[in-house]
Amino acid sequence: MARVESSIVIQASPKAVFDFVCILPRIPEYVPIVREIFDITPGPVKVGTTYMERAKPGPFETVQVWRCTEFDRPQRQVYAGKGRDMTIVLTKTFAPVDGGTLYSQSLDFRFLPQVRPIGWVMERLVVRRKMAAEFEKIVVRIKQLVEAEQQEARAGKGTVTAC
Repeated sequence: MARVESSIVIQASPKAVFDFVCILPRIPEYVPIVREIFDITPGPVKVGTTYMERAKPGPFETVQVWRCTEFDRPQRQVYAGKGRDMTIVLTKTFAPVDGGTLYSQSLDFRFLPQVRPIGWVMERLVVRRKMAAEFEKIVVRIKQLVEAEQQEARAGKGTVTAC
């Protein structure tokens, strides 16, 4: 499997960052390629929660099915994803650091698993580099959104909903 990773320090507690990324319908706000999240298992996120994601990572739109496989509040979330062209394991970790949170995410993926020699070449030449660039944008956007909501909450204008 290929891997991409990204981390950022967010000026909010691990619980606040963890709760923010639990709000599954908000994923399109910080993942640029995601167009829609739908068919979410009712209730709070936990092991076994599933959802579907419509995304456009390249010239064609795809649909991925995601399932939460680990949920350890407020330290770690793991999701397994499967679509027509890719299998994925997305890991999110939340560690306290200097009054904030070190938010890290890693994506282990196999592109075109049904045609491995071609998929392997595509992973190495194109897909990993494109996903790494997207991952950097994602963590920066999560930081912006969480810190803005924390600032609003401190000013009494809103709250972050827990999962």
